[in-house]
Amino acid sequence: MPWFSDSLDQFVTRYCDSLDQARAIAEAPAVEGLAVDIHALDLDAFIAAPDKPAWLGQHLFGPLDVAVAPEALARIVAGTDNRNATERATGSARPKVLSAEDHAGLRRHAGRLDDAIGAYNTRFGTALALRLPLAEAQAA
Repeated sequence: MPWFSDSLDQFVTRYCDSLDQARAIAEAPAVEGLAVDIHALDLDAFIAAPDKPAWLGQHLFGPLDVAVAPEALARIVAGTDNRNATERATGSARPKVLSAEDHAGLRRHAGRLDDAIGAYNTRFGTALALRLPLAEAQAA
C-alpha cells in the first residue's frame, strides 16, 4: 500500500491503483494449473491484536496453509514492530495534521476515492473508509 510520501495527488493515484490492481488480480482468470487468490490483510487489526504472533499465524500464514512455529512468529513481530514508522526510518517526522490544502485535495479526489474503495469493499467484503479526524475537517 502506498503512503503519503510525495504529493497528495500521487498518493491518491497510487492508493486507488493499488485497490484496483488487487481487484484485477482477484478477478483474473487463473492460468491452467495455477490457483490465484488474494486476501485483504487488515493492518489495523494486527496493530490492535493483543497477541500479534498468534494473529499473524491465523491471518497471514493460516490462509496459505503454512504452519509457522510460535517462536518464529514472535521473531517476525519483534523484527517488524513499528520498523516502518517514518520518523524512525527516515529521521524526519511527518505532519500529524492535514493542511487545509490537503483537505481540499481530498475533496477534489473524493469521487475517485469513493469509487475505488467501494469496489474494493464489495469485492473483498472489507470496510475500508476514508475518514479524516473531525477537528481537522471542521478546521478545513
